[in-house]
Amino acid sequence: MGLWLTKPLDPKCLSWGFNSIFIIGADASFLTPTAGGWKNTNPRFGADFTDLNLTAHLPILTDGGVDVKAGRQTTILGPMGALPWQRYFDSSDYAWYNMEEGRYTGVSAIWHVNKRLDWYNGIEFGWGEFFDEIGPAPEYITNISYWLDEEAKNTKVWTTVLTGPTGKFSTGNTTVFELGIQHNWSKYIYQIVDTQMVYSKAPIFTVKTPGYIEHAYDVYTYLGAHLTCALDINTALSGMRTSTEAAIQAALVFRTRITSR
Repeated sequence: MGLWLTKPLDPKCLSWGFNSIFIIGADASFLTPTAGGWKNTNPRFGADFTDLNLTAHLPILTDGGVDVKAGRQTTILGPMGALPWQRYFDSSDYAWYNMEEGRYTGVSAIWHVNKRLDWYNGIEFGWGEFFDEIGPAPEYITNISYWLDEEAKNTKVWTTVLTGPTGKFSTGNTTVFELGIQHNWSKYIYQIVDTQMVYSKAPIFTVKTPGYIEHAYDVYTYLGAHLTCALDINTALSGMRTSTEAAIQAALVFRTRITSR
């Protein structure tokens, strides 16, 4: 269950807005903030504000202007969001769970350079936290996305970098690099190919051990089709590997899902 209150921006003039998304259920427990807010102790049922922010559109720099957002917000890292309707599958990808912060509290801005090019910059005060701060300094995230076709409808490429101290219980930087592409084969079929790479010197959720270093990599693809106006099918194939001083893990996963509206 959820309640989403929003005031959208007017992209043609100076305007302001807000987003408030409050959810209840198992996903709310899964998305419990790493710090701040309240802790959901029941893994099957909880409540959480996933987004709580103010927004503004500034008609500056170029015709597309700049959109600014301040507060708890969904990250731009990765092709999926944290909320249930933003995920292609009920289960979370390895990459999403281990390499993406999902939500954060901070300030972000998207400069719409032109119809095909966007540049995102943000300052985060902690990996997944709620109006709190984790680590000795903020993290920096930037993303550039570009449509290869003139109409900005068929093929989009993007790259993202997130870097900064992410550990809740210890110091040490984590850097995440992402490279992705989405191609709409037709108005019925689309495909996403995405890869992420992580180098971390501090675990996010546990205490740091002496000499801790983590390397993690993943490549995955989504292939989706709109079968009818009310029926979709999505498939995913992902491969991932992560290594620390304690263990090496690797997996190859295939999933499929049919949804009806």
